[in-house]
Amino acid sequence: MSQHTPPTLPLNRRLYRRVLHNRVLQRLGARRSKLRLPILHLLKWLRPALAGILVVLLIQPSFAQAPATDSSPASSESPTAQPRSSQRPKRVRRGDIWKAVYQQLPELPREDSYVDRASNQPSSSTLVQRLLTYHSSTRGRSPYHRFDWKLTLADYLGKNEIMAPELYPSGTRFTQNPMEGDRQALSQLDRAQRDELINAIVSLYNPRVPPPIAVTAEDPGPILAPTPSFTPAPAPERPTLAPTPQPGDAELLLPR
Repeated sequence: MSQHTPPTLPLNRRLYRRVLHNRVLQRLGARRSKLRLPILHLLKWLRPALAGILVVLLIQPSFAQAPATDSSPASSESPTAQPRSSQRPKRVRRGDIWKAVYQQLPELPREDSYVDRASNQPSSSTLVQRLLTYHSSTRGRSPYHRFDWKLTLADYLGKNEIMAPELYPSGTRFTQNPMEGDRQALSQLDRAQRDELINAIVSLYNPRVPPPIAVTAEDPGPILAPTPSFTPAPAPERPTLAPTPQPGDAELLLPR
């Protein structure tokens, strides 16, 4: 049997396919060259940036491992400089505010001689403790504003709200209601002492609030320029009019 041989194409058809294949390859090569030029230009512009990023990535671990040192001139010249956190105003617990008030104002009356009805022992409740409780709990006023504390002191002085003995702090706890004694003790303080008490309480509740500026006789405050006095201009004088002629005035001109 004879071996089967694949059919062969004519010569002109082979040449046509080869020419067509070569043209396709030329077009693909032209397209690749067109795409290659923009990419090369882009890499040319990005090369410095990529080099900088590579340098930063190589140097950053050394900074992370280096110990943190403060080489500022202020820290080297002033070794006694305190940290910033220690310069913040120190806050006092609300339960200890009354103690801080008596530390700032030791001459303030304590009024702590009342006897506890249950234990029949002297109580440690003070005037400032009951004042703080009356202000915040009984009246529900804000402890951060001086005006509210002035209203509370006005209650004690009988100039504002009426105080009920049965609602006063520790009124039913002691053998004697301390309301009248507290009112009498606060009424004996003058205006300057009451202002010192208010300023001390507000500064302890909110240390960031600056104290008010007290104006004394030596520092009367800004001097205002005198207001110029206004002097009205005199009214113009009215011209005197000649009297109107009367009947018979012509006879006065005749010679006598």
